[in-house]
Amino acid sequence: MKENCMGLKPNFSAVGRQLGITRQTAAKLWNDPVAPSKPRQKKKSKFDPYYNEIREMFESNSTATIKAIYKFFENKYPAVFTSYNSFKAYIRANKLKDAAEQNRLVHIRYETEPGKEVQFDWKENLRMTLTTGEVIEFNLFGAVYGYSRFTKFIFSKTKTTVDVLRCLIDLMVSAGGCPSEFKTDNMSAVVT
Repeated sequence: MKENCMGLKPNFSAVGRQLGITRQTAAKLWNDPVAPSKPRQKKKSKFDPYYNEIREMFESNSTATIKAIYKFFENKYPAVFTSYNSFKAYIRANKLKDAAEQNRLVHIRYETEPGKEVQFDWKENLRMTLTTGEVIEFNLFGAVYGYSRFTKFIFSKTKTTVDVLRCLIDLMVSAGGCPSEFKTDNMSAVVT
């Protein structure tokens, strides 16, 4: 082992921090500064034989989550795909999710003219527990204006046709006008 002119070794931890390497690497370089460093070999994974199939799945399903793709392969190859965490680490190490996001199509926002439409629906059977332990059940009428994306929620105990009309009138009064279109799904209060 080399020593400096005073017969002392350096503090390898401090040298390592200064150079951004571990203290073991600093000590190794101190002892033999011309030793060739071996390039790190990539560790083999049990998922390597399925790499192309996994990549294809990410590229063809750009909106799929890592968990969803893992579940697909877990059903297809149950003996190999046994750990979600190791699969997730493999995906991140091979940047497969990044490749899928590059292929993702841009979703163009649906635009409408000002005052043209309002979309509405119920947020049904909501429950809230008070500090006294009492449970309150209620519904929220939700409406979104197509142009501004302004959203309004109106409290309602029930969700009958009368409640829908009351909420729509309240919505128009608060907005100061009436849109030309109202859009909703198969809301039972409207269908009846």
